[in-house]
Amino acid sequence: AATPLAVVLIFAFVFVTPFSPRWLMSKGREEEARAVLLNIRGSAEDAERAARLLDITLTARNRSVVVDWQAPAISPETVVGYDVLDATGQVVCQTATTTCTVPDLADGTYAYTVRSRNAENEGDAMPISADPAVVAAPTQLPAPKVVKAANGKTSIVFQTLAGTSSAVVTSYTVRDNKNKVLCKGLPKGAGSLVRTTATCTSLPTKPGTYRFTVQALTEMGDTPISRPSRPLRIR
Repeated sequence: AATPLAVVLIFAFVFVTPFSPRWLMSKGREEEARAVLLNIRGSAEDAERAARLLDITLTARNRSVVVDWQAPAISPETVVGYDVLDATGQVVCQTATTTCTVPDLADGTYAYTVRSRNAENEGDAMPISADPAVVAAPTQLPAPKVVKAANGKTSIVFQTLAGTSSAVVTSYTVRDNKNKVLCKGLPKGAGSLVRTTATCTSLPTKPGTYRFTVQALTEMGDTPISRPSRPLRIR
């Protein structure tokens, strides 16, 4: 007698159990998926974040854009792959991980979205990336500036390629008008890769009048040598 009752209870439970949010999203039934998630998560904001892929970020590197994201919080095990789509909806990269590189890009601004896929090749896409990536070749840097601090010390301040080029910089070289290398390398410290200015504190020691130039060495090629700075007289 117990067995028929158990069967009846199982069938009754099946009919009242909601579909999974991931399955509902894959079928385009987003409102139903949100309702299930809202019941589980307790807030509309948490439900929305759980339903979709999270935190898409773009990083321009030379002629490529690296797209990174986090897997969905709901049923990530059902995802077998991801498609990266450009602003026109064209698939430009496919992967089974949460990072993908879009190569061979011309100078320009790029934005992408990511779509997850299940075994039936169905899935949902997150909104297009809010912060686009800019691919740009390196150009000549402005002339360095000779700066005298309040303590009386003089240094050479120059602009970096951060924010103006996607080129990966391997070194900056500061020279005087006698072609002597005064500083060579990359800015150091926290946030050095995104710092828009850098400082060279190594100055000539012999008396004379000096001007200074800067050049960036990058994986996309070296920039032209900058125009010279204003003159500095060392007595």
